[in-house]
Amino acid sequence: MANRLERLDFARFRNIYVIGAGKAGASMGPGRERSLDAGSPAGLVNVKYGHVAKLRRIELNECGHPVPDERGVAGARRIAEIGSSAQKDDLVICLI
Repeated sequence: MANRLERLDFARFRNIYVIGAGKAGASMGPGRERSLDAGSPAGLVNVKYGHVAKLRRIELNECGHPVPDERGVAGARRIAEIGSSAQKDDLVICLI
């Protein structure tokens, strides 16, 4: 799937949002940040405490896993808001 994603013409989208959840979200983040242009809002990924990476545009929300905590619930709400704000000419990439 990553190869197909890399071949997308990202310029055709008005905004690109990155959302997701899971420990691997932090390690997948740098590759996805390369697909974002300066004008696009980035996004939010819920990650397990301690599973972080240095990202510039994608916010990582450290939270409880496998048992959700309040930070995870708040992050999930924000992720849902980001996803639901996307329009037909936007792209939403979900990292899981």
